[in-house]
Amino acid sequence: MSRPLLPRAILLDLDDTILSYSAGYETCWAETCQRLAARLAGLPLPALGEAILAHSRWYWNDPERHRRGRLDLPAARREIAAEVLRQLGHDDPELAAEMSRMYSELREKTIEPFPGAIDTLKALRAAGLKLALVTNGAADAQTAKLERHSLWPYFDQVLIEGEFGCGK
Repeated sequence: MSRPLLPRAILLDLDDTILSYSAGYETCWAETCQRLAARLAGLPLPALGEAILAHSRWYWNDPERHRRGRLDLPAARREIAAEVLRQLGHDDPELAAEMSRMYSELREKTIEPFPGAIDTLKALRAAGLKLALVTNGAADAQTAKLERHSLWPYFDQVLIEGEFGCGK
């Protein structure tokens, strides 16, 4: 019986392919609002959370905002928080910045490899395939994820939008 033909190389994405990236965003915004409840006096937390999620969907749905935002996630998150606070009559750029920082810290902790992702990378390497990672985002953020999850050794080549100069 002959062996199935395998490709010589595979291009992979990082976020929501190898790493579960999108799963925790709603919970992290809710926790951010809860932790800052005292500074959000007068703003109903459920309404604030719903407004943040709605504005986030609007923000990330536009290709140009998406490109700009993924290259500077802290700025995008500040912009989202500041606009929602303004819409709710609570114009406070410092609070928006604090919300962005807290959300970012919580968010980074939720990003983990999908079950089986590392084993799959190991199996592909063991089969002799060349692997390349092609990912959008800022170089520092994507590099930090690669380091945190010890992913560098699996790839023969890594192309990150923030280093390369354009996205996928």
